[in-house]
Amino acid sequence: MACSDGDSGGPGAATTGAIQVTTSTSGSTPDPDGYEITVSGGAAQPMGGDATLTIPDLAPGPYSLELTEVAVNCSVGDDNPRTVNVVAGETVRTAFSVSCVAFATGKIAFRSRRAGGNGLIFLMDGDGANVEQVTTGGSSPQQDFPNLSPDRSKILYTDWRADVPDPSADIYVVNADGSNVTRLTDDPAADWDAVWSPTGQMIAFQRDRGGGWEIYIMNADGSGVRRLTDGRGPDWSPEGGKISFSDDQGGDPEIYVINVDGSERTQLTENAAGDFRPAWSPDGDKIAFDSDRDGNFEIYIMDADGSNVVRLTDDPDFDSGATWSPDGLRIAFSSNRDGNTEIYAQHVDGAGLVQLTDDAAGDGTPHWR
Repeated sequence: MACSDGDSGGPGAATTGAIQVTTSTSGSTPDPDGYEITVSGGAAQPMGGDATLTIPDLAPGPYSLELTEVAVNCSVGDDNPRTVNVVAGETVRTAFSVSCVAFATGKIAFRSRRAGGNGLIFLMDGDGANVEQVTTGGSSPQQDFPNLSPDRSKILYTDWRADVPDPSADIYVVNADGSNVTRLTDDPAADWDAVWSPTGQMIAFQRDRGGGWEIYIMNADGSGVRRLTDGRGPDWSPEGGKISFSDDQGGDPEIYVINVDGSERTQLTENAAGDFRPAWSPDGDKIAFDSDRDGNFEIYIMDADGSNVVRLTDDPDFDSGATWSPDGLRIAFSSNRDGNTEIYAQHVDGAGLVQLTDDAAGDGTPHWR
């Protein structure tokens, strides 16, 4: 829509025009920071979620408009970017309609020392609310690396046994309400960091027999243990056919994937620093991982084939242990940016950082399902 602001000819006729941009936002969880509008690649100007902005003194001709800084749970319903044509003496009007959906909160299992000196397993909503203690310590000096089952009814975790020499540890499973604690592995080696398969029928974990870390697979009841490959920090792909992990066979720890049958071991990253703890996105298109390639540990995201690596977090203190929200729009991780280890969440585009836990004892190793 355009309207005339003045005479189009003769002495004193207008030689410039203007663009009037209107935004309207609907739905749940709108972006609290609003948006930005850019005109033909120029400097971005802030725009509210329901606002009108007039950009004056534009020479006649076509201009490209783009609404940016749109939250990952929001989408622009019309062409974005779009082209509008400015006419001297007139104001051309254009409107952007933005629709937002509520984030899927799900549940986050995590390790905390808030109940005493030992690390125990806790459960909370994806927004940090309704924190519940799941396990008790007994004689265990530490429980860690929780992993929620696909239906959220059970939690795998690592328990460092007090009855055998350090560093021995085993894999346990517990109902999400804290009942029915069951030991799944019983081996002189250290068994850590277990993850469920997408069906909940299999478990992958890492084992150290004193000669380096190896990835193993077993049935959900602990039977049928078999070695898969060298490496640590496994994560199962959403479609169930692959496992990602890190390994330092080539010198520096890198990210790999391998088929569940042990075939086609493929290296995804190649960096002089260390890359660790890969985590698949729910749709299987992306992998988040830890790396110190820029001087300290941060969270990175790449395509599932190893391409298009993007740094997500940027803080002088460590950020580690990425885990995806059920809708794939956010990532939770551990960080000591406030002086002790807490759990944070951030949109996958790097915006919307929120602190989910705040306890002086320290919280870490989240798993979101």
